[in-house]
Formats: sequence, C-alpha cells, structure tokens
Amino acid sequence: MWMSVQTEKVAEKLTGTVIVLSKDSFFEAKLCLETLDKKDVERRRKAELKNNLEVYIYSTQTVIDQEERRINHGFPKIK
Repeated sequence: MWMSVQTEKVAEKLTGTVIVLSKDSFFEAKLCLETLDKKDVERRRKAELKNNLEVYIYSTQTVIDQEERRINHGFPKIK
C-alpha cells in the first residue's frame, strides 16, 4: 500500500545583528579555532593510543592466564 506524502519547502529566516569582525579579530578567531582543532586531533590520538594499550594489556593477560593454567594443570604447550 502506497501512501501519498505531501512536502512543503520551508525557508528559514534569520533575524538579528551581524557582527563584522575586524581583520585582526578575524585572524585571532581563526587562530583560536585552529588551536582547538589541533587539540581535538591530539585528544583523539591519545584516546586511540590508550585504547591500543588497553587491548595489548588484556591480550597479554589472556596469554599469561592460559600459560598459568597450562602449567598448573600439566597440559602441553599450545602453539
């Protein structure tokens, strides 16, 4: 069963005062945004490195646990 859907175009009108930045203020704001972007990239990089370290720690712990069980129970070494 097909339904007919009506759509209507909506135009958004913005009202208010536009602040025009001076050249110096513009470049200062641009520099601030670039600095924030760099900090975001660094934050994401650190989060990824921490995640990779966590994966390494858990996988190492798993190997250690398996080896301890093998030693304690006299099972042959798993290749």
